[in-house]
Amino acid sequence: MKKILYLTLALVLIISCQTTKRSIFESVKEICDKDNGKLWGVNLYSPVLGIDSVRNIVSNVSDAPKTFPANLPVANSTIELKGKRWTTILWPISGDYKHQIIVLVHEMFHYRQPELGLFPERHPNNSHLSNRDARTLLKLEWNALKRAAELKGKQKKSALSDALSFRALRRQLIRMLQLRSVLWRY
Repeated sequence: MKKILYLTLALVLIISCQTTKRSIFESVKEICDKDNGKLWGVNLYSPVLGIDSVRNIVSNVSDAPKTFPANLPVANSTIELKGKRWTTILWPISGDYKHQIIVLVHEMFHYRQPELGLFPERHPNNSHLSNRDARTLLKLEWNALKRAAELKGKQKKSALSDALSFRALRRQLIRMLQLRSVLWRY
């Protein structure tokens, strides 16, 4: 009797997990289709490989591989695999349903970055963020942008101005750090 109970419970969990996975992809597709490029000029929906801890794959497309190659790193990222570009994501996605959708859309944005011209040819150098002042300025910029998103009118413009000022100071600090690095070589 216990075996039947456990088997039934396992079956219900498997079915509910499959339903959740499918509905997350459907929800994200609906969100991306509703926006349909209004925000970024391109529909963000992209092919996804959800990779679990044993490298099995859950995907939103039918021609996806069943397992992820052992020689490739698993991360929330993008990858080219067998001639096709994919959004990759650690599966299952942590957090509540809303957070899972946000993570998927966020990673799909990274998939679209090259065609939007928002991705440098080489990886950006963020080494300046090891500097406490640079990290503080970045956090201040983010906080000002967050405030701007919540405000209207002159207050919004003021918060945006603050964010741009913090960014300018951080970039100036980066240039000074780079110059100091060059001067220390001589």
